[in-house]
Amino acid sequence: MVNSRCSNGTGRLVANIKPTFNAFNTCTKSTGIKEENATKPISIYPNPNNGSFTVQATGIIEIYNSMGTLVLRQQLVDEKNLLHLNTFSKGIYLLKVLDGNKIHSQKIIIQ
Repeated sequence: MVNSRCSNGTGRLVANIKPTFNAFNTCTKSTGIKEENATKPISIYPNPNNGSFTVQATGIIEIYNSMGTLVLRQQLVDEKNLLHLNTFSKGIYLLKVLDGNKIHSQKIIIQ
């Protein structure tokens, strides 16, 4: 289960990620999720990787495992950031970059 605040700082968004997906949005004044084209794309390389990879982006990075559990959250300090996740299990992860009011998502594979 993933809990997070709404982008406007109110309510909470609860997502239960299992073989089926259920989401309950309790945000106030929420009319949906607006997707915008990123003006500044993120770059992740190499992908697949062995747990060490570079993320070119600014903002806050969140990494979720295949069960939807948040396994890492940190502020990106530079525009080019080297991450070492060598202790993570091999598999597919969802990487999110929160940049202001935009969210960029990409799958990463640790081999």
